[in-house]
Amino acid sequence: NYAVEKKYLEISPMLKIALLKTEKPDIHPFSHEEMMAILNELKESRVYPIIATLFFTGMRIGEVLSMKWRTLISMNGHTMSESPSPTIYSPEQKTKESKRIIELTEPMQQILQGQKSKTFLHSEFIFLNSDGKPYTSSHSIIRYYWKPVLKKLGIEYRIPYQCRHTFAVLSLKLGDDPEDVAKQLGHTSLQMLFTRYARFIKNRAKRESKFAKSVTISARNKKASG
Repeated sequence: NYAVEKKYLEISPMLKIALLKTEKPDIHPFSHEEMMAILNELKESRVYPIIATLFFTGMRIGEVLSMKWRTLISMNGHTMSESPSPTIYSPEQKTKESKRIIELTEPMQQILQGQKSKTFLHSEFIFLNSDGKPYTSSHSIIRYYWKPVLKKLGIEYRIPYQCRHTFAVLSLKLGDDPEDVAKQLGHTSLQMLFTRYARFIKNRAKRESKFAKSVTISARNKKASG
């Protein structure tokens, strides 16, 4: 920039240097059995609600730790302070991908109900650390809870981000609507969803086609009436 400002150069050579892309971690989801084992082992710990939220929503750990009570909304549009059963959450994020509506299932609603008595009157944040303050990083969670529980259970170590992949893969395997899953994750297209997770759902149990079933029923009804 200095050389350009002094007119020694017309264009900064720095502009020709390609920035290194940050690669996302490989997709290595937990199995349903592994997920349940982790949750059961952490059931009595104070980080259980955080880990459960990672698995149950597909949110990133940074998003979970920054969750605020005012962004929880019930089906009738009321906030958590006005309604005991929030059904959706809207992250306060700057990126377009992160700005989305996250549906809160019944297990998640139960977790939030349990958190309400612990943090609702003390902070705008849903999850607080051992000092009663908002988390500034996930370091202590990973060091004192996440790594030890995986080691104890004999589960191959994976970073918490894999909980997001676990949510996606298990949801698709169990037959959830791909469009709903994509929206929950903040994916901009179904192509992105299938590109990432197709190899994990190839062997899911084949279910009878609803279209084929409807055609079969219609044909039978027509034959019976004829």
